[in-house]
Amino acid sequence: MAHPMRPEHKVFLALGAITIMTLFIAVLNLSSLVFLKDTALNAHQDQMLVLSEQEDGPGSAQVEEMQAEFSSHLDSVLGQAKTMLLLSCAVTVALAACIAIFIARSLRRTPAPGGHNADDAAGAGSA
Repeated sequence: MAHPMRPEHKVFLALGAITIMTLFIAVLNLSSLVFLKDTALNAHQDQMLVLSEQEDGPGSAQVEEMQAEFSSHLDSVLGQAKTMLLLSCAVTVALAACIAIFIARSLRRTPAPGGHNADDAAGAGSA
């Protein structure tokens, strides 16, 4: 016969699920950032190609310089976005761990059915 799940185990299971979902969302967001970077670079390259084909437009050296500047700026912005995303994931996981520790400590302090603390009840049984 299966034993019912204790309340603290349910809480830890929920916090573990929150942590796993947070990390999963982080991976999805990072992959979407990479996709956005590629899309932005392709769009900018197309724009620079059109500019370089115009007779009165900038020369190819200027186009390459503008392309490098845009790529550098885009890398900087995406690096900051990745850092913020990873930082928010780390904070979420740390918060889940703190909640789990707080719940574990508070459950240890709750009175056992005999009226003693759970620690006292465990100690009295072994004495």
